[in-house]
Amino acid sequence: MTEKETIEYLNSIDPENKKNILLHSCCGPCTSGVYPQIEKYFNVSVLYYDPNIYPKEEYDKRYEALQLLNKYFPFKIIEIGYNREDFLKVVKGHEKDAEGGDRCEICFRLRMRETAIYAKEHGFDCFTSTLSVSPYKNADVLNKI
Repeated sequence: MTEKETIEYLNSIDPENKKNILLHSCCGPCTSGVYPQIEKYFNVSVLYYDPNIYPKEEYDKRYEALQLLNKYFPFKIIEIGYNREDFLKVVKGHEKDAEGGDRCEICFRLRMRETAIYAKEHGFDCFTSTLSVSPYKNADVLNKI
């Protein structure tokens, strides 16, 4: 969808008949930038799924930051568990790729696939991700996915 098409779509939404969106979250700070922008258009639930984060303690810190943010914004948090093996399996052979290379796209695909599966299985109308607003991620690659 182009930016113009997105704006037209958002302007057409009836605030009394919001769709349910699943927002994949990489962390609390990125979610804090995205949630206020979309909550007026959608009923938002936030999915925390990041098997790429290592060590587990860092994963837990990011989840705690998301929970802290939830004290200020009324979204439902869904955490489907930390499974580092999911990530290691899909990036096998790309362990030494530079940041921003093929390994990143593979990781994006993993996280978007799992988000899409969860959204479909739980009756969400659509899904998106906070990843595309991060200055450290390639939004063009994410949008293609």
